[in-house]
This record gives sequence, C-alpha cells and structure tokens, in this order.
Amino acid sequence: MPTIFKVAWLLVENRRVLFARSRKEKERFYCVGGKIKEGEGKIAALYREVEEETSVRLHLCSVEKLHTFHGEADGHPGVPLEIICYKAGYIGQPVPSGEVAELAWFTTSDMRRTTEVGKQILRWLHDQRLID
Repeated sequence: MPTIFKVAWLLVENRRVLFARSRKEKERFYCVGGKIKEGEGKIAALYREVEEETSVRLHLCSVEKLHTFHGEADGHPGVPLEIICYKAGYIGQPVPSGEVAELAWFTTSDMRRTTEVGKQILRWLHDQRLID
C-alpha cells in the first residue's frame, strides 16, 4: 500500500495546540495541514494547507521541522500515514476556512476527540513539555 504523506502546522499557545475539524467530520479533530500534492514541496504544501484551512499566512523563513509521526491513515485501514510536523510564525488570526468547520485548542485531555496519530502528536507535545 502506498504511504499517504501529509504536513502539519503545530501552533502551540498557552500550553495548547490548535487542531481543526473538517466539514465532513462530525466529531474528530486533526492537525492543521494536509496532503502533499504530486510535485509539491513539503514547505509549499504546508504554506498552502495552513492558508486554506485557517486563513493564516506562515512566515516561510521561520518554518522549523519538529517531528515526523507514523501510523495508519484514518478511515483507510492498513494504509500507512506519515505526518511531518512543523512550527512557524504567522500573520493573521486563525479562523476556520475552506474545508474546516471548526478550530479548537487541544491538550492531552482532548485525546478522545482525535485520531490515533493525533493522540501520538498530543503525547509527544506533552512529553516535550509544550502542552498540558
């Protein structure tokens, strides 16, 4: 099975990380970001996805890779998923945009509201002492 490659922006403020819920999803939240299109670079994909989902523009010179997570693609049993997570400065105020219905600030107490890879990300951020 081919791996699904995604990029994600981990915006951490006040010991919480910003997650998004798509219009198609009723309950589950995901990291802000998405799939890398064929022929698209990782940073270009990150910039595009963040702007599409939050109306925020990233400061490209501030993008820094944090960690890569591996798991199974949500809703696609047996399909491998790789999410490369970044931090970056930004311009604007995050608001739901495009396919995103809602943005929410998460801590480890919100694990039940995300995917298995989302849980990995929350645990990692907690282990790094970035979120509660």
